[in-house]
Amino acid sequence: IAETKARNMEQEIFQLQKSLEQRNEQLEASMSSAEK
Repeated sequence: IAETKARNMEQEIFQLQKSLEQRNEQLEASMSSAEK
């Protein structure tokens, strides 16, 4: 049970990191477009 819990945690963290990266990309895109 502990092993599957750890695996689920890893997947959740992975998805969180991916969504954070996407948000950062959107922020950078809007920032660069606002500067022009």
